[in-house]
Amino acid sequence: RIRPAVLNPGRPDDWGWALSLVPLTVLLALGTEALFVGFFGFTRPHTFLMVYDHFGSVSVLLLLMAVQPALVEEVAFRGIIYDGLEGLLGSREVIIATAMMFMILHLTMFSIVFWVVMGLLLGWLRHRAGSIWPSVTLHFLHNAVVVLWSLAQSAGG
Repeated sequence: RIRPAVLNPGRPDDWGWALSLVPLTVLLALGTEALFVGFFGFTRPHTFLMVYDHFGSVSVLLLLMAVQPALVEEVAFRGIIYDGLEGLLGSREVIIATAMMFMILHLTMFSIVFWVVMGLLLGWLRHRAGSIWPSVTLHFLHNAVVVLWSLAQSAGG
């Protein structure tokens, strides 16, 4: 059932939405973390920094923390699960259901709101495009920017 969503590249304006949403998702993710640290003084270890320390390669880091999650999670959530639920629910309900599942996969208390918003944006983009590729692109670019930002911050201080 996901074949049409995989074979359809999406329209240029869908790709424009994917690119234009990256700054919003990055600011929301980094802002959420900054607020949580500011209010509660809690920081979490960044898995991607541990991966970088282990492999010492930005290319491997991006492959494992940006490319792989974007492909696997988008095929799962905005491909298989989305298409499976689409026959049972309306578009709005499918977007909400896949966003909630996406949030549960990433369950961290301080970023619940971010993951729901990210899941809603990815689902909306999948619905709008009829394709998983703009969602994969948004997901990849979001992860890549956050990973590289965190790596730069750790190197600088």
